[in-house]
Amino acid sequence: MADNDRIIDMAKALGRAIQMDERYKSFDAARTENDSDAKLQELIGSFNLIKMNLNNALSDEAQDGDKIQKLNDEMQKVYAEIMGTSGMQKYQTASHEIEQLINYINAIITTALEGGNPDEVNQPDGSCGGECGSCGGCH
Repeated sequence: MADNDRIIDMAKALGRAIQMDERYKSFDAARTENDSDAKLQELIGSFNLIKMNLNNALSDEAQDGDKIQKLNDEMQKVYAEIMGTSGMQKYQTASHEIEQLINYINAIITTALEGGNPDEVNQPDGSCGGECGSCGGCH
């Protein structure tokens, strides 16, 4: 077996191992729960429609400031309602946990690619202040 085939096989094994991890299982369960929540899906549909209408209003040459503000307020209200559901809260928590795992895996791979010792990579502390502008970790 060629080295690159072995590496790909190892990557596939890693993918399977991730799917067996409790963090992934929680993430997948939360995603599935949200996908089957009719009320949540209706809210998401409403949000997307409002967002589309807002984008259209913003692209009009003769912008109606009141209409734009109303749509923006409505969009923020629906967004808050979406994010306030227990399903989305579970999803956000599970998503954050799986992102931490993936970030750690990426740090190990990146260190190896830069010639460093992957065994010396420590797991990031996971502290998040919630302000993504100063963070390079999640996305």
